[in-house]
Amino acid sequence: MVSPINYKFLKNKEVKNIDEFIFIVHPDDLIIYEVVRIIDGKILFLKDHIDRFFSSFHHAGLIPAIGSEELVNRLDLLIKSNKIEVGNIKFQLVFSNTAKTSEFLAYFIPHSYPSEEQYNNGVSVAISEALRTQPNAKIQHTALLETLNRIMEEEKVYEVILVHPEGYITEGSRSNLFMIKNNEVYTPKVTDILPGITRKYILQVCKDLNLILNERRIFRDELFAMDALFITGTSPKVLPIRNIYYANFDVKHPVLRLIMKKFDELIENYLKNSPNFF
Repeated sequence: MVSPINYKFLKNKEVKNIDEFIFIVHPDDLIIYEVVRIIDGKILFLKDHIDRFFSSFHHAGLIPAIGSEELVNRLDLLIKSNKIEVGNIKFQLVFSNTAKTSEFLAYFIPHSYPSEEQYNNGVSVAISEALRTQPNAKIQHTALLETLNRIMEEEKVYEVILVHPEGYITEGSRSNLFMIKNNEVYTPKVTDILPGITRKYILQVCKDLNLILNERRIFRDELFAMDALFITGTSPKVLPIRNIYYANFDVKHPVLRLIMKKFDELIENYLKNSPNFF
């Protein structure tokens, strides 16, 4: 689990000092969560994150003990209690199947955004066979995440791309994956992955640019034959992949660079019309 940072966190409706934070995960706990990014006191794509948060409950067959308006109010309280304008917030509902209770937590977590050098020259990634249950719900899979974090640390890579046991590519440990071949864009089927918020807007960017978009299962051999690859996510935005092991990809591909430019413009326009939380 990622440890909280800054001064205050939220437990249910109550603001508490960070030194009071205690969180023990039990084997039967189910954790549904979101991570949102704050830029200049505004939460990026807030409504999309809230909608996915409640969609995850639907996929898990649960009823949340909080509404969307109350959720926004609690995030506002957390931000103003910490007086933070830039960073990442994790909010979650923890369900105990044993006690039949739920607990809401919201707190700032350490963030690491790609450097200009990484955006310019891309990053290295690894691949690993893994199966994430209920891929359309944002549910915390602690053991799987620990394994993938260990791979990233040992192999000194930015991300790990998951391969389904049947051989097709799904997603990254914290990101979605896009590919480019002959100026066409490819991405895995939404039924096989977590529908990322950034991914949603990249699909819109591709449509606006009149790019040919293929949403289908991409198998491992096809992955290595692609011209360019990039990952998308809350923290990385649109980040080129330089290589997967011995295979190198074009980080300066014109389609990739155009998508990056248009997405940055989309974010800028979105924030102009978003409410301030601090």
